[in-house]
Amino acid sequence: MKQKRGFTLLELLIVISIMVGLMALLLPAIAKMKKRGKEQLYEVQKRAIVAAVSAYRAKYHKWPAPLNDLRAGEDVTYGGDSDDNHVVFEILESPPNGDESVINMSDFGHTDRNGNVLNPNGDQYQITLDLDENYEPSGGISVN
Repeated sequence: MKQKRGFTLLELLIVISIMVGLMALLLPAIAKMKKRGKEQLYEVQKRAIVAAVSAYRAKYHKWPAPLNDLRAGEDVTYGGDSDDNHVVFEILESPPNGDESVINMSDFGHTDRNGNVLNPNGDQYQITLDLDENYEPSGGISVN
């Protein structure tokens, strides 16, 4: 008579406990890699925004902002508390004269219900133009 050989309850519990232990070691490493990936994406997107604003300025000799918002010698900020970074992104995405888009908002992934572009952490990008008296960048363009 053939005897059926199977796994005992003890053997199954040992295998399961080993798997749980391995998962406990891997999960923090995976979370750390995910966080690092978000940080890198954030930095890349910030550089892309600065490059797009600079390219727009070089091509059209004006800032991608409504003229009534620009004040010589002052900082002009879009996003953050002002809840309007979509203004800059819409101008960059649809430049004058039907020219090719400087930036594609869909590359940034997330927008809120008002169309503002969000960073990987879910906050609005804050774009600041630091202008001198001639509407030139005195402190440059910053993105947070």
